[in-house]
Amino acid sequence: KESINPTVVKPMDDTFQSHKFEYVRTSTANYSSARELMFQFNGNATDQLDLANTTFTVELQILKKDGTPYGEEIKTALNNNAYLRENIFHNLWSDVEIYINNQMIKIPMHDYARTTYMWKCMTSEKADLDYESHSVDFRLMNVDLDPTHLPPTTEAGIENEEEKPYTEAYQKYVAGSPLFQLTGCIEHPFLRQKTMLPPGIPFTVRMIRNDSSLLFQTAAVGNAPVILIKDAYFRLKRLRLTPQAQEEQNRAVVESRIMRFPLKVLQMVKLNMQAQNTVFHFHQALTGEVPQRGILGFVRDEASERGNVTKHPFYFEDVGIKEMRLIYDNKTYPSPQGYKFVEGSKTLLSKEMYRQVMSVFHEKIARAGLSYEKWLKRMFFLTFDFTAQCDAKNIEGYTQPSSVGDIRFEIELSKPLENTMMALFLGERDCTLNIAIPTLMIDVQD
Repeated sequence: KESINPTVVKPMDDTFQSHKFEYVRTSTANYSSARELMFQFNGNATDQLDLANTTFTVELQILKKDGTPYGEEIKTALNNNAYLRENIFHNLWSDVEIYINNQMIKIPMHDYARTTYMWKCMTSEKADLDYESHSVDFRLMNVDLDPTHLPPTTEAGIENEEEKPYTEAYQKYVAGSPLFQLTGCIEHPFLRQKTMLPPGIPFTVRMIRNDSSLLFQTAAVGNAPVILIKDAYFRLKRLRLTPQAQEEQNRAVVESRIMRFPLKVLQMVKLNMQAQNTVFHFHQALTGEVPQRGILGFVRDEASERGNVTKHPFYFEDVGIKEMRLIYDNKTYPSPQGYKFVEGSKTLLSKEMYRQVMSVFHEKIARAGLSYEKWLKRMFFLTFDFTAQCDAKNIEGYTQPSSVGDIRFEIELSKPLENTMMALFLGERDCTLNIAIPTLMIDVQD
């Protein structure tokens, strides 16, 4: 395979005299089927790293369980037939970890695939046709692919008119087992923050793969396809400091002895809701720093099990809520009455409710990527805005307790649950990554 040479561009401004792009490939041996991939980013004394513009590319091939290629007509595969679930770029990974000086940055990114899916569903705009990422690029060799995002089957083997465009587009990844590339941004806070990493700080990215069963719907349990990774690399932008800028930065680092990086952190909380119950109280459901915003969705508990190929892990159901509220610091969210559905949410999911939900993440609802129809059918989320509470805590002289505490969930349904469900709450909060100089000891502070 041809090596990719860094591209050098010059000059830029008074701070940077040039920049270049380089490619960091995985250092993992036999990475095609390895459980995890490691990437080593080297630091030097003269370059800053522009992490916010770092992209990740993975080249894949999908094979039958026995390792043989699929035929050109996927339906002839019978029990080996497989529907590729959406969110493949992020769904490949169960966790992403960052290490500096062999110390892991303790920012939780467990259930990475569902965390990114929920976040992209709520924050993407209409211009982003896919919820994969705001910048995922699909490249399927010798195939003209239009990856229209429509829902796949929620039960294996079921097709209808609405799903045909989705199936036809995404099955091109499976039929004939072609090589294809996905390029986008890994949504770890460290790799998305806008403060550039100063010279001389190396770091390592560890990406843990998901079980392949979570990427496919299949007609039979145990027949999940095999995914081979043919290549994987980050595209990194390095900026060469001018001598004057380098001297000023070295002086600032020596004086402060610590570098601080503000990060936006996404944290997932999972709450079990047993079948046949109608009332659920979760005390201390979320402890610690209060999030600025939150997303709540409901999926079947069995959809999260390892080896699941028949229940869709991204099918967020309307569970028939009658009333629900989140309580923090003696305040009820999203309003003093919480969410109220007099006869159960299935009869009162109005467009006004949709606008209320989306307004937490979009100033102009018309630009929201998640449509009212999709929200109603299979992406039913509720949202909560704690911004006023967070801002109040930061006012000088504010006498209330610190913004560390507990959030309580209270949910009442209009009728007993038919299936055991999992309530997923995704909270967004601010934190700061501190890197001590010259020891490179790290600390994450809320």
